[in-house]
Amino acid sequence: MKTYNNDDSFFMCIKIPFSYIGVNEIKSWFQQIFLRKQRLIIDEELDLSHANLEQRLEWYPGISTISVVTNPWARVYIAYNHVRRKETFFNQLASLEFNEFISTIDRLEIDDSYNFWYNPLASQASWLESKDKKADYIFKVENLDEEFKVIQEYFKTTDKIIWYDRVPEYKQHYNSRSIEIVEKLFKEDIEKFGYSFD
Repeated sequence: MKTYNNDDSFFMCIKIPFSYIGVNEIKSWFQQIFLRKQRLIIDEELDLSHANLEQRLEWYPGISTISVVTNPWARVYIAYNHVRRKETFFNQLASLEFNEFISTIDRLEIDDSYNFWYNPLASQASWLESKDKKADYIFKVENLDEEFKVIQEYFKTTDKIIWYDRVPEYKQHYNSRSIEIVEKLFKEDIEKFGYSFD
């Protein structure tokens, strides 16, 4: 019997804090393509604990991993909307206007007891790298339909991703100062994934 240990057609998705758009669509794609033969490993315990690449590889060494990154300026806007809607550690920020929120997040102090999943400063790059490995497929949500073709070709199918959500419009909410703050805070993500505000 083939398992993920001896069959490289098994995959696992990694969801990044505030960069979830695209991952649910990929999961749904796998489920519709493989109705009887599962090729996407879904581990509820790891998903509920928001495990990063390193944590997943401890349980599934060698598994092929897929993730989706988001433009950092859009991602901060998603984080802002999340903070305003839900009770989180950062609920003291919920009453702030968007640009005030951005001016504040770089001064947040996060201790080890805090659930990292809700940290708006979490780098996407660090979420997808372990000591000696990075995620096998890292797609930009903005180009997912095109970039995901490599997976469609791998499985010899033309079935397309069905979108449930899209990245919200965010540019009109920024001013020149808040653009610069996000650029500084997420320099690593911007450089690694080739993002710009424009």
